[in-house]
Amino acid sequence: MEQKKNKLSIADMKKNLSRIIMLIIYLLINHGLVIYVIYYRTIKVKLNVPIVFARICGMLLNFNCTFIIVLMLKQTIRIIRSNKFLRKGIPVDDHIDFHKVVGRIIVVLSILHTIAHVVNVGAYNNHSWVAYLFTTEPNIGWVGGFASLSGLLLCIILSVIVVCSMRWIRRGGHFQ
Repeated sequence: MEQKKNKLSIADMKKNLSRIIMLIIYLLINHGLVIYVIYYRTIKVKLNVPIVFARICGMLLNFNCTFIIVLMLKQTIRIIRSNKFLRKGIPVDDHIDFHKVVGRIIVVLSILHTIAHVVNVGAYNNHSWVAYLFTTEPNIGWVGGFASLSGLLLCIILSVIVVCSMRWIRRGGHFQ
């Protein structure tokens, strides 16, 4: 029995050209944001490595959390489908799969962002880890020291979203 080889041929690339172009654009935007944050945070502001890494993940989270919503906008999808030019250039029928991929990227970025901030908190000796992570005492963030608590709250919300998006939960039929 001959096994089928999974090679990317020219015909496959032509068939999936719009998908490949959208993926390249998505990756270029993410890489551009990384370069911007590295340049601005290391050369202009001169922050330490854990903070720069947390800022990179934070910037990518800002973009990807916005983009994941855009992927599911019903009116936008309808407009793209109704326009012949847009329909050929944008793989609108793959929006759900791309939404899932971006969701996984958001989970990874959230974990890395949290780890970078926890590592950075370890560099300070003014307060305990518990004070930094679970209270407003260190006064970190724009709104009365609420940065750590809001991050913790967002991690809990993301965990609930991840659990509810699992196939065995969705299969129950309560989310359709």
